[in-house]
Amino acid sequence: ANKKKVTLQFVGGELHAVVVDKKKRVSVLNTKNGYVTILSNSASSAVLNSEGKLAGHNGNQVFLLSIDGNRDVEKSHDRFDFQNTLLLKWISSQILVIVTKFHVYYWDVKTSTPPVVK
Repeated sequence: ANKKKVTLQFVGGELHAVVVDKKKRVSVLNTKNGYVTILSNSASSAVLNSEGKLAGHNGNQVFLLSIDGNRDVEKSHDRFDFQNTLLLKWISSQILVIVTKFHVYYWDVKTSTPPVVK
């Protein structure tokens, strides 16, 4: 079976679907115009915020990139035990919650500070 993880998010009033397939390929579908963006970054999971920022998790790294423009990784952190990441969740357009097996991290992506345990 070809298992896929799908999340939905409105960006600029348009519904987008983020799909991560079993080979860790990430695609973003704009459901209004049908455009599909296939990212070069692989991820175990990925979520999109309301501003079009995508957070992804791959191995021991959590990364952030924009689905518009050049799609290069803007920020990433790998100094923490993200290997055991269970959940990525945006609680606002700038705060990403990273739930691991042992900790809950809050990452303010608009600052230069790394994720913090709360």
